[in-house]
Amino acid sequence: MRPSVLFIFPLVAFALGCTDKSSELGPSPDSGDGGSSDGADGGTTGTDNDGDGVTVEDGDCDDDNYRVNPAYPEDIEDGVDNDCDGRIDELWAGLAIAEQTDGSGQVVLLDSVGREEGTIPTPGVPWSLTEGVSGGWVVTTYAYFQNISAGFSLASGGLILTLDDSSPWYQPADVVLVQDGLAATTLATFGDAGYDACFALPDTEWGDCLGELDPRSYFLGPYVRGVATHPDGWYAVLTPGALFRLDPNGDVTELATWGWNIAVRADVPYELYGGGLAIDPATGTIGISGLLGGFATYGAADGLVIHKPVSLPETLTEDDIAALYISVGLSWMDGDGWYSMSAKFTEGAFALRRFNLNSGDWVDKIAWSNNLIQPLGMTTDGDSGDWYVTSKAGDIRSAFRVRGADESIDDFYTDTADGRTFWGVAHRY
Repeated sequence: MRPSVLFIFPLVAFALGCTDKSSELGPSPDSGDGGSSDGADGGTTGTDNDGDGVTVEDGDCDDDNYRVNPAYPEDIEDGVDNDCDGRIDELWAGLAIAEQTDGSGQVVLLDSVGREEGTIPTPGVPWSLTEGVSGGWVVTTYAYFQNISAGFSLASGGLILTLDDSSPWYQPADVVLVQDGLAATTLATFGDAGYDACFALPDTEWGDCLGELDPRSYFLGPYVRGVATHPDGWYAVLTPGALFRLDPNGDVTELATWGWNIAVRADVPYELYGGGLAIDPATGTIGISGLLGGFATYGAADGLVIHKPVSLPETLTEDDIAALYISVGLSWMDGDGWYSMSAKFTEGAFALRRFNLNSGDWVDKIAWSNNLIQPLGMTTDGDSGDWYVTSKAGDIRSAFRVRGADESIDDFYTDTADGRTFWGVAHRY
């Protein structure tokens, strides 16, 4: 049994080799909130005891210290969170990228100017990653891989089915801790019991076993959709229909669930299909982007709040899907909110979009048309206000930068190698 809806990326020659793509970008539509955080009053009213020009209502996290507010640069030696981003004495140090190869992979470490500093091997194919609470990197890994320049698979293609049945369209995920020079440690395995039982069968039998199960809509990508480090010292793990807490000792706690299964939406209302995960380090609020445009947050006080559910017709056609933006990843920009890289792959239309909590919808910050870009993962440099996006086409893998200052795009890192794919990306502090 196969799902009826196919998502096909256009495989085209990748040509993001120019140092500046700003000429391809149209004007950024006005979000209506001037780029400030939702609900901000621009500093015209509110409490400002320290006289630094930023009120408590606008995010000043220490109103008795003029050297502390969201606009103040971080002093990396004073032991204080100067810029109110939830980090103390941080210095953005570059990127960590999940690089997929045939049956295995590695974490590639880039410094702040895009130079490779080293690699850490991973057991299995890496897909998403986050900083370990005590060092190293926590990575979601899968057993199967097929290079997206040579074909399609769930582990490497995200939204693409395995057309030739060479890889399964459901794979349980191991969440592992990798550290330079040390053996990897598996913290937990996430999967569906029915599907996992099929994979315990001989290779000649698991295909028939899967065919007897409800498809469960796993055709929209890997089972674990993202992992992020919480400021309280644990990891948030996102699956299509649930959010989990994973403690460093391996304990797993379910935090929230929602209606996610497109195949049974006549019986269970569809709300969102988990597509991206990020955390505000200052508040610990977890953001969840839906693959088809939905958005939710989770916090200890309010629990799960679905700010934008996506209403899908009972009979879903390919035209319905083509009309939707597909959300690729989610990131938190310090002091400015939640962002996703969204795409209409059938049209070659892309946008860096911010979720406006006041209006309950996404707003384009930068939009452009370019069939040559295939975004795969994203993160931010909160110190400079820039976004970083991994992409891949053909034999070229790249991490490109979207500059917040002038909305230009340039290559941060690019390389050519057969059978390798960049996917998940995380910032280094």
